[in-house]
Amino acid sequence: MIRIVGLIFLFIFTAASPAIGADIFCVQDSKQIALDNEYREKGISSERSLCRLVAISGPILEGDYKKLISIYNARVRPNIFTLHSPGGSVAEALKIGRFFRKYLIAVIAPNDGSDDDQISNIHGRCASACALIFFGSVDRAGEVGLHRPWTNDPKFAQLSPEMAANQHREMIGLVTDYLREMEAPESIIELMTSTGPSEISWVNTTDMAKLKYPPSFIDWIRATCGDDPSQDYFTLKVALGMLHRRVTSEEMRALRDLEGRSNVWNTCHLEKIDHYQAQLSAPSIK
Repeated sequence: MIRIVGLIFLFIFTAASPAIGADIFCVQDSKQIALDNEYREKGISSERSLCRLVAISGPILEGDYKKLISIYNARVRPNIFTLHSPGGSVAEALKIGRFFRKYLIAVIAPNDGSDDDQISNIHGRCASACALIFFGSVDRAGEVGLHRPWTNDPKFAQLSPEMAANQHREMIGLVTDYLREMEAPESIIELMTSTGPSEISWVNTTDMAKLKYPPSFIDWIRATCGDDPSQDYFTLKVALGMLHRRVTSEEMRALRDLEGRSNVWNTCHLEKIDHYQAQLSAPSIK
């Protein structure tokens, strides 16, 4: 059993941050507003509006999990969250990450300057404790910053070296056990624990394709939908774009075939998630 004996462990960002917590809100555009209106016309309560995308921006502090659940329950199953937090409370991040896993939430961790019109004006990158939320997701896209946790609690500074070492090991164990529970690759766990609190190691799903889905989740999807052909589609699309000649009709047929199969797979994948989510009861704020 892991205990922290009264010490509050945070990731490094919060050492100099005001205690205001994250801003968690629905990202709406004109299409979203039109969809809300359409659902209301079909009889869906205006008190629970559709929301395709929810943003988490700013430091993660105590109470943010409850805030997030309140927003989630007020909407009609938002299933994509965009992450813009520089870090914060380990405990809150673990609760949010486990919620994301249970409810099959997808996440996007964009760089500043994203060309997505919906989130281009939301600044901040996902790092530190935010990365724990990222790895709780079943469908991850983007880039996150890693380093090991630390505390600036005066009680920790007053411990003997031996007791401080014990507390440090317990905290590292808490985080690494969680990452293994979320099926993060061992290379990610090693990178996090070897990166000092004043440093950041960035990893992304473009360079490390195995970060995209937890192994058990993609195997669960594969059991119904088969193998995901999207990587083959994008690989061929990039390769054809680099040719210094005209693309042949046969090559175009192959590309269109892969595109069609990718669309079919994506529809199957989303329908399976929707079916599962529809069977879940609303999360409780505890």
